[in-house]
Amino acid sequence: MTKEELSIIFEGLKKVKNLPEDVDIALKSFATACEGMLEFDVDTIPTEYLVNLINAMGKHPKYRAMANHLALIVLNDMGYFNDK
Repeated sequence: MTKEELSIIFEGLKKVKNLPEDVDIALKSFATACEGMLEFDVDTIPTEYLVNLINAMGKHPKYRAMANHLALIVLNDMGYFNDK
């Protein structure tokens, strides 16, 4: 995916409607951090942005499954589920 395509996705995330306020703030913060990552050509963003998003989503039953899925993706990427 190109930087331009990712920018369009992150801009779209900022326009999602009807979210609980804490999820909305966490999602917009995460998208803004990702845009900064692209703009300044850095490889990572502070983990707090994703942790805050997962925590905010996890507080709401409607978004809890998605929060769990995001957490599992992160743990898998970190190698948490690799056989030892």
